Amino acid sequence: MEERNEHGHPIYTLRLPGWRLYVVNANSLIPIIERRTRTISFAAVESKAAAAVLGTSKTTNEIMARDPGRTQNHFASFRKTVRPVLAPGSATLDAMFKRSFHTMSLSLDEQLTPGSPRSVQLLAWTGHEITMAGTYGEYGGANPFQDPFVEQAWLKFVAGLPVLVCGFFPSIFARQSVQAREFLAQRFLCYFKENHHLGGSGAVLARLRHNTESGMPLTDTARGELGACLALLNNTIPGFFWLVYHIFSDHGVLQDLREELAGAVRVGADGVRTIHVARVRSCCPILQSTVQEVLRFRGIGTGMVRSVLQDQFLDSQYLLKKGSLVFAPNAVQHFAPALWGLDCNRFNHRRFLRPGGQGVRSASSSVLRIFGGGSTQCPGRHFARGQLLVFAAMLVLRANIRPVRGGWSCIKAEKSFGLGIATGFLMPDADLEVEISPTGEQTWRVDFCTNV
Repeated sequence: MEERNEHGHPIYTLRLPGWRLYVVNANSLIPIIERRTRTISFAAVESKAAAAVLGTSKTTNEIMARDPGRTQNHFASFRKTVRPVLAPGSATLDAMFKRSFHTMSLSLDEQLTPGSPRSVQLLAWTGHEITMAGTYGEYGGANPFQDPFVEQAWLKFVAGLPVLVCGFFPSIFARQSVQAREFLAQRFLCYFKENHHLGGSGAVLARLRHNTESGMPLTDTARGELGACLALLNNTIPGFFWLVYHIFSDHGVLQDLREELAGAVRVGADGVRTIHVARVRSCCPILQSTVQEVLRFRGIGTGMVRSVLQDQFLDSQYLLKKGSLVFAPNAVQHFAPALWGLDCNRFNHRRFLRPGGQGVRSASSSVLRIFGGGSTQCPGRHFARGQLLVFAAMLVLRANIRPVRGGWSCIKAEKSFGLGIATGFLMPDADLEVEISPTGEQTWRVDFCTNV
């Protein structure tokens, strides 16, 4: 960011011992890079990172590393297999939503008791809630994460990801992470061997089918589920935390959302209030804009990384040398005045509203980078956004959240870049104790139908 602000170079080179890193600032160059999948490859980066992080076998490592410049390499064919399964309107996505929303609703029923406020650590609490809801949506009734030891192992695993991905003596410097990885791999292997995947999501079945057809042994498919969980959790956990923070720390935002969400609630003759998920997802533009703004404002922890497979010119003027890496930091795009206006450094929950507040403006994946873009855009982004939207709605309508001491201003985010190497979010430097209480004594239900 400092280099961009001081010099404004569209692209510049960092020369490091033995290799080059090209840092891309110009938004116009990003789509060009993403289209050159044969010569500027994400698969080449993915294969090395996956092997290092997951501890897969030589056979699987060779499968993942094969032909990174081809359009049908392992990772490209994987995304083509999974993408339609997780597309909006698919039976799989709808089933995942219903399981996930049901899990969150039951949890809030248990915790929001009139006259009995609860004190929790906000990051730990939001992380646990969205972990359980998301993994139940993914893995069904035999969800491995229902065992507290699995969730504890997961936190130990992701804590060591920076060391694992670098391969710098992980058995020494990330020993707990390696041990947790092996424990998790065994639990997922049992999940498959005991046929629990038959009660899981269509996404689990699609991954299993793709890996089996690729020649990957079941032991490595089980390890691959750790990668699937990274994709599932490493953005939704911090995203949910920041969404709760920005909503409940600003009375104006909270009031806007409560007034809007009132239109998604129906009160029955018995006084029971029903939240209609379909209306939350289709008729609440301020909430949708707030979610988008959280992704923009806080989703700055990483960026696009590609490996240059051959010498070439970018935009007919910038020479990229074979063997180098290309990096486009999200922060540059998410805080570019030319893209977002002069107030880009300020959180504005209405930023994505259309004029007059009628609907939400869409943002190109080249400018809102949290889920990547081009052919490598995250297939699970619709599930992630849907969870954030509906979980936020449930909390706004049902809960009051306030800091126990010190106020909301004590949250800082200046040191930590997230749960692990895969996260796109800047994280709070420390957790915050908050009190959670119900908004009243009403009884709540949720209509999980996802279609209006």
